[in-house]
Amino acid sequence: MQPQKLRMKNFGPFIDETVDFRVFDGQGLFLISGKTGAGKTTIFDAMTYALFGQTSGKLRSPKEMRSSFAVASEATEVSFTFEHGGFAYEITRRPEQVLTRTRGEGLAKKAAKTSLVIFDDQGQEKEQLTKGVDKYIQDLLHLTADQFFKIIMLPQGEFRNFLVASSLEKEQVLRKLFDTQLYQDVTDWLKDQAAAGTEALEVLSVKATTVAEHFQWEQPQTVTSWRELPDLWQTDLASLQDKISDLEPAVSSAQAAEKVAEQAFYQGKELQGFFDEQVELDIQAKELAEKAPEILDMQKEIAALTWAQSNQHLLRELDQSQSTCEGYEKQVAASKTQLQSLAEQLAAWEAEKTTLQSAEATLAQEQKELTQKELLLPVAQQHERLTDEVSAVRQTLKQFAQVQDKLTKQQNDLAKEQEKLKSLVGEAQALQSKKLQLTQLAPLKERLVQLTKEQEDLAQEISEKTVASDGQRQKAQALAEQAATIKAELLQVKSRQAALMIAKLSQDLLPGEPCPVCGSREHPAHQVTELPTVDFGENESRLTQLETQWQELSQASTLAYAEMDHLIQGVDQLVRQKEQGLTASQEILAQFTAELAHFTQEKPGDVATSLGLYEELQDQVTKALAESAQAKEQLASLSETVDHLATEKEQLAQQQQEAQAQKNRLDGEITSLNRQLDGISLSDLQEAIKSLETEIQLKNQCLQAFAHKGTQLQQERTALSATLTQQTEQAAKARITADTATKAVADCLAQAPSPTSEAAFRNLVTGLEQLVVLQETVRKYEQQRDYVTRSQEKVTQRLADKVPPDLATLSVKQAEAQEQTTKLRNQLASCLAQKESNEQIQAQLVQLIKENEALVARQSELTQLTDTISGKNRYKTSLERYILQKYLQEVLVVANERLLRLTKGRYQFQLAEKDTGGRGQKGLDVDIYDDNSGQTRRVQTLSGGESFIAALALALSLADVIQNRAGGIPIEALFIDEGFGSLDEESLEMALEALSMIETEGRLIGIISHVQELKERISRKLLVKAQGTGQSRIELQA
Repeated sequence: MQPQKLRMKNFGPFIDETVDFRVFDGQGLFLISGKTGAGKTTIFDAMTYALFGQTSGKLRSPKEMRSSFAVASEATEVSFTFEHGGFAYEITRRPEQVLTRTRGEGLAKKAAKTSLVIFDDQGQEKEQLTKGVDKYIQDLLHLTADQFFKIIMLPQGEFRNFLVASSLEKEQVLRKLFDTQLYQDVTDWLKDQAAAGTEALEVLSVKATTVAEHFQWEQPQTVTSWRELPDLWQTDLASLQDKISDLEPAVSSAQAAEKVAEQAFYQGKELQGFFDEQVELDIQAKELAEKAPEILDMQKEIAALTWAQSNQHLLRELDQSQSTCEGYEKQVAASKTQLQSLAEQLAAWEAEKTTLQSAEATLAQEQKELTQKELLLPVAQQHERLTDEVSAVRQTLKQFAQVQDKLTKQQNDLAKEQEKLKSLVGEAQALQSKKLQLTQLAPLKERLVQLTKEQEDLAQEISEKTVASDGQRQKAQALAEQAATIKAELLQVKSRQAALMIAKLSQDLLPGEPCPVCGSREHPAHQVTELPTVDFGENESRLTQLETQWQELSQASTLAYAEMDHLIQGVDQLVRQKEQGLTASQEILAQFTAELAHFTQEKPGDVATSLGLYEELQDQVTKALAESAQAKEQLASLSETVDHLATEKEQLAQQQQEAQAQKNRLDGEITSLNRQLDGISLSDLQEAIKSLETEIQLKNQCLQAFAHKGTQLQQERTALSATLTQQTEQAAKARITADTATKAVADCLAQAPSPTSEAAFRNLVTGLEQLVVLQETVRKYEQQRDYVTRSQEKVTQRLADKVPPDLATLSVKQAEAQEQTTKLRNQLASCLAQKESNEQIQAQLVQLIKENEALVARQSELTQLTDTISGKNRYKTSLERYILQKYLQEVLVVANERLLRLTKGRYQFQLAEKDTGGRGQKGLDVDIYDDNSGQTRRVQTLSGGESFIAALALALSLADVIQNRAGGIPIEALFIDEGFGSLDEESLEMALEALSMIETEGRLIGIISHVQELKERISRKLLVKAQGTGQSRIELQA
C-alpha cells in the first residue's frame, strides 16, 4: 500500500490541511518536524481513522477528534488516498458530530458517514461504495487498526531500550505486539479452575455430611467417616422392611370392616331419599294443576301464529314488488336527467371544435422548424468531436515539449557519465521495453481473469435459477390441481343449493298461485319433495367458502405461473449475458495471445496456459534484466546511448511537426463548421430540439384527446337512450307485479279462520318469534306433567311395606371403622415414607462419593497442568514465555538479514543462553555475535551508532513479521519516531548511512525528529507549524 494524499478538515489542530505524499516520489527519506503538541501524531491518527474508523491506540474517540476551532456549519472529515495493485482508493470518513441544521435553526446530530471510491489504472472511477466499506478495507488490507499502526509507526527510541531490557520487560512489550495475553489468561484461568476444584471438594464434603444428617435411623449406629454409611444404612433398611411387612395385613382387615359399615350407612341413606322424593312429587303435582288454564290460552295463541307463519310470504312478496316498482321509476327519472346533461355537453364540444383548427396550423410550422434543427445536429456533433481532438493534440504537443526537455537533460547526464562507462549492453533497452510491454498487458490479464470468474458465477446462477423455476412450476401445477378439485366440489354444492331452493318453494306452493319455476297457476301433478337433511343456510355457507377458496387458489396459481415465467426470463437473460461474456472473454483471450505472440513462438490455446506463459515471460524478463544490470556496471562507454537519444530527439521533432500539422488541419475544419452553425452550440441545439419535440407531442395529445371526447359523448348518449327505454319497460312490468301481490294479500285475509285486517296480519308476522317460545313452554309443561305422574307411581311401588331408617346409629358405626383404618394406614405410610426417604438419601450419598472420586482425579490432573504451563516445571518456563521465545526467534531471523547487510556482515542477533543450577533456561535476552572477534557478547556493549542500527533492523523486521502473520498487503511507507537525539556526531553519521541503505528497499521513510543535523542533512521535509492559537498548518518541502 503506497500512501498518496491525506486531507484533514476540522480534524484535531488542522482546519483544512492536505499532505500530498506524491511530492516525495513514493520512496526515499523525508523529515517530519514540528514542535511538541503541534499535531505530528494527529497525521497518523487521521490515516488510521480514515481506514478503520478509530484513532491510533484508541486513546481518543472519533467524535473527540473534531477541531475545537471548527465552525458549527462545517463538518469534520478525513480523506485518504492510497494505491495498491495498480488501483487507487480514496476513502472519506466523517465521525458522528453536531452541526447547524441545513433547514431551520439550531443544531442537529449528524450520523457517522463513510464512502470509498475505487479508480482503475487509467485514473477513471471504477466503483463507489457507501455500505460495507469497513469490511471491504478489512478484506483488502487484512490488518486491524492496531496492527496497521504498529507496522507504519516505529518508536525507534523504544526499540533501543528494548534491546537492553530484561526478559520480564521484553515479555511485556512482546505481549502487546503479538497479542499473547491469551496464553497468560489461559494460565490464570487454569489457576482459577484449580482453586475452584479445591473449593468444590470442600463443598462436596459439606454436602455429604448434610445429607447423612437427614437419615432416619431405625437402629442408630456410631460411625467415623461418611464413606462407611451406605453399608450400615442397608442393614437398617432391612429392619424397617420387616416392620412394614407386619403392618400390611392389619391394614387390609381394617379396610374390610370399614367397607361393611359404609355399605350399611349408604343403603339407609338411599331409602330415606325415596321418602323425601315422595313428598316433593306431591308438591309438584299440585303446582301443575294450578297452571293448566294459562297453558290453554297459550295453545290458542299458537294456532293464530301458525296461520300467520304459513302465509307471511304473501306480505314479503307485496313489500318486495312495491319496492322494486319504486326503484325502477327512480331509475327512469335519473336516466332522463343524465340524457339532458349529455346533450348539453355535446353542444359545448361542437362550439369548442372551431377554436382548435388554428392550433393545427401552428403545429405544422413547429414540425418544419424541428426538421431544420435536426439537420444541423450532425454538424454540431462533428464540431464537438473536432474540438476535443484539438485539445488532445495540444496536450500531445505539450507532452512532446516535456519529453524534449527530458531527453536534453538525459544527453547532458550521459555525457558526464561517458568518462566512467565504456560501453552499454544493447540488450538492456530491449529488455526494459519488453518488461514495459508485459506490464502494459497486466490490465488485459486481469480483465481476462475477471471475465473467466464472471463466466463461472453466471453458470452457477443459471443453475440455481433453473432449479428455482422447476420448483415454481411444480408449485403452480399443484395449485391449479387444487383449484380444479375445489371447482368440481363447488359445482356440486351449487347444484344441491338449487335443489334445496326448488324443494322449499314446492312445499310452500298453494293452489292458484304461479309456480316460481315455470310460472303456471295449475298444478295437476304437484310433486311433494322431501327436504334434504342438509340445512339451507349451512349449504349456502359452504358454497361461499368454496367460492372464496377457488378464487384464492386461482389467484395463487396465476401468481405462481407468473413467477415461473419471471424466473425463466431471468435464466434466458443470464444465458445471454453468459454468451456475451464468453464472446468478450474469447476476444480478450485472442488479443492477449496475439500480444504474447510477439515474445514467444508458443501458441497457447486456453486461458490457464496463456496466463502461465505470461508469468513465465515475466520471470524470464526479470532474470534477464538482472543479468544486464551486472553487465552494465562493467561498461566503459555510453556512445551508443548518446546516439540513441539523438535519434529519439529527431523522431520526436518529426512527431511534433506532424502533430502541429494535424492541429492546423483541425483548426481549419472547426472554422468551416462554425460558419454553418452560426454560433449555436451542440447543447443549445439539443435543448431546442428537445423543447420542440415536447411542444409538438403535447399539442398532438391535446387534439387526440379532444376528438376522443366527442366520440365518447356520442357513444354515451346512444347507450343511455337504450337504457332509458329498457328501464321504462321494466317499471311497467314491476307495477303489474305489485298490483298482483296486493290482490293476493286481500284474498288471503278474506279466507282467514277468523276475521282480521292487514295491520293485524302484519302484527302477527312481527310477533312470530314468540311462536317457538310458546310451543316450547307448552311442550315442557306437558313433559313435566307426565314425568311427575310416572314418578309418583314408581315411588309408591318402591316404598310399599318400608319404614324410615335410623341414619344416626349407622353413621356412628361407619366413623368408628374409618378411624381404626386411618390409624393403621398412617402407621404404614409413615414407615413407607421413612424407607423411601432413606433410600433416596442413600442414593444421594453414593452419588456424592462417586463425584468426589472423579473430582479428586480431575483436580490432580489440573494441578499438574497448571504447574506445567505457569512455569513450575524443570525448565522454569511458562507457556506464554515459550510462545514469545518462538516469536522473538522468528523476528531475529528476519532481522539478521538486514543487520548483516547494514553492518556488512559483522553482526548477528542471537537469543541469550544462560545456565542456572545446571538446567538450561532460555529467556528473552538478546546477544550479539561479532564476526570480527568470533565471539558472542551482550548488546549493551554496542556503540551508540551500532545500537541504532541494531534497533532499526529489529524494528523493521518486527513490523514485517507482524504484517506477514496478519496476512496484510505490503505497506510501502514507514515512519520512525525519534531515537536520534541521544546520538553523537559519529553515531548519527552511522545512523544516516544505515537509513540510506534502507532506502533501497523502495519504501517511503519518514523520520520524526527535532535533531538539527537531520534538518540540515534531509532536504525533503513535512513541517507541522503551530500557529500559537492551538491551530496548526502543514508545509511540504520536496
